[in-house]
Amino acid sequence: MISALLTSSYFVRRLLIATLYTLSNSKIMRNFILFALVLSGLSLQVKAQEQSSLLWEISGNGLKKNSYLYGTMHVSNKIAFHLGDTFFMALDKSELVCLESDPGKWIEEMYSSDNGTMMNRFNNYYGYYKSNFYENLVNFDEPEKKDLENALRQKHSLENGFLYRGSNYNEEYEENTYLDLFIYQYARKNKIDVLNLEDFKETNRLQILSMLPDEDEDDEEKQKQKNKNKKSYYSKWNKYMSVREAMEDAYRNGKLNIIDSITKMTSKSDKYLHYFLHERNKIMANGIDTLAKDKSIFIGIGAAHLPGEKGVINLLKEKGFTLRPIIRNKSELAKKKKNNIEKVFLDVPYVKQTTKDGFISANLPGNLYETNGKSGDLQYFYPDMANGGNFFISRFQTYYPLNGTSPEKWQSKIDSLLFENVEGKIIEQEEIKVSGFDAIKILNKTRRGDYQKRLIVFTPLEIIFFKMSGTGEWAKMFGDRFVNSVTINQTQNTPTKYTSHLNDFELTFPGPTINTVHAFGISTSPPKYNVQCYTPSDSSFYILQSDWLTDFGYIEEDTFELNYLFTVFANQLDSVKESKTTEVNDNNASGYIITHEGDSIFLKSHIWKNFYYLLATKGSSNNANEFFNSFKLTNNYEEDEYVLYHDTVLHYTVSTPVTPPEMEDLYNYVRKQSASEKKEDWDYVREYRDFFYKKNYETIKVKYLKHSDYYHFKTLEEFWKDELSSYID
Repeated sequence: MISALLTSSYFVRRLLIATLYTLSNSKIMRNFILFALVLSGLSLQVKAQEQSSLLWEISGNGLKKNSYLYGTMHVSNKIAFHLGDTFFMALDKSELVCLESDPGKWIEEMYSSDNGTMMNRFNNYYGYYKSNFYENLVNFDEPEKKDLENALRQKHSLENGFLYRGSNYNEEYEENTYLDLFIYQYARKNKIDVLNLEDFKETNRLQILSMLPDEDEDDEEKQKQKNKNKKSYYSKWNKYMSVREAMEDAYRNGKLNIIDSITKMTSKSDKYLHYFLHERNKIMANGIDTLAKDKSIFIGIGAAHLPGEKGVINLLKEKGFTLRPIIRNKSELAKKKKNNIEKVFLDVPYVKQTTKDGFISANLPGNLYETNGKSGDLQYFYPDMANGGNFFISRFQTYYPLNGTSPEKWQSKIDSLLFENVEGKIIEQEEIKVSGFDAIKILNKTRRGDYQKRLIVFTPLEIIFFKMSGTGEWAKMFGDRFVNSVTINQTQNTPTKYTSHLNDFELTFPGPTINTVHAFGISTSPPKYNVQCYTPSDSSFYILQSDWLTDFGYIEEDTFELNYLFTVFANQLDSVKESKTTEVNDNNASGYIITHEGDSIFLKSHIWKNFYYLLATKGSSNNANEFFNSFKLTNNYEEDEYVLYHDTVLHYTVSTPVTPPEMEDLYNYVRKQSASEKKEDWDYVREYRDFFYKKNYETIKVKYLKHSDYYHFKTLEEFWKDELSSYID
């Protein structure tokens, strides 16, 4: 059927030639000429119509099987889903689906890219931490009501971008996912392999280079001429529609020439077109050239990559391929195909995953990726891209032994919030035990008809929220595999020797621990952390809180800071009868607090290099002393090898184990090329860079100063005297 639709103009031309040949000597020849001209016009009209297409057949050049190229729109709006029968027929005929990138690899690529810098763009603390360093370090605030409400309502910050790309104001006019992911899911559910045409790192490099200014940016006349032809998406296209509406209309009707024109006129620069469009077009065309030789492939890439002289269609033609547009026809077949596949969910293997502190285990289809929460919580996320769902765990520390709110009270608080803060309607709610701890198990159905499976576990030190959500009945079908597999791994009062993630100290706790030493790999600046232990047999509590500070501007006296940490700790308690510092040395201090209820809290503080440590025990003095005495500074950092690094930003070369991510240097180079950064001869140039070393949390600050070309001293001695005066003073 695809071939039949494809060759309609060819059939018209053949019919015209055959008829003219037969009637060349006929008496009715004169009358037939008019008919032939009309038919020829029909042929041209059909051909013109066929050029307006998002779907193209690739053949020739020695191919044994035809392949298909489709221009997508990376959105979930319905405009991207005018999918005809031929779209699904092409997909079904293919042995391999090729997309710009492989959605199944995104989470790992983002998490591991340049030490997690890509993931860090999406995960921030949103100002949760206090600005005062000491109050931030010594902090055991329990979750507030708004934190619990948010924990029930929240979606992971990566969820929408990965799985849906929806919007709250437009959700009634959107599909379940965006078109590229729909193609991926259709392929996976039909057991068709998926492959990426581009390399993740290379695409990021081209994206940064696309921000380079054009060479003629300083030429005012050329810029004026360019700007005459430039438009924004919200400017007028004609008296009836904006440029954005014109682009949507062009995509809706498959008018690639208009898409190409709008892309060029809205592009911020020629460099953007070159790097982010044309260079990527070459990469994708080369990939198609290689892959299409072996099997029939379906290629889904952004529609803007298809048209133009440097578009993928023309690049493939230059390689010797024949590309023909396929007319879109839409019937009930396309609707059934789409609706049916959305009801299908892959039954994938669920494998046991455990958090880094060993405290939580659960079965799910992939790794748990740690991220920072918005409310001081520690989060874990895994997107099941093929099924359009995700697994989300969030841990809130309660500091019950210090704040007094028991797990039973927390359960009562949460229970009172469920009705208003769980999406849609609660179908099932059950109180259960998970590894001996109280828990609430919930199945709910959103207003859209999507099911969610939840589990909330209450331990002495944490409230842990588990959530499995996706489209349709996915969570209902497979949710029990996830929530029923959850275990809290607590051994009974077995001493735990804790070694820091930097290998700089060790400390022995009398029982199992939980800690927040997580997500450092994706943090530009690693946050504070704590390690806690609670022994139910004697209701004792042990905690280590640690943070680091690099302050180039002012340094406090260590003895003051050691003692002040005790003051900040005492200020957070509601009932303090007595607070006393018993000993202060150069790098450590001891003290205690007695509450009005008669409880004793023993304190120990240490400062070493740029690290601050506070140890606290609520229990007997013997237990506290044993705990404090087990703290040993080991200084066993695992330093990287020294390499020769040439800083193209500040113009020096150095041997160092601390090198910035490759993309950071590239970005700084691009930034310096922009017009706003260009300097005149009389300008001073000042540049600053901080190099943070995650192996020991030390920071190297480098300053670069280029004086004005008119700045001078009579002698070099006078110059250095002036330069160093500010440091000496």
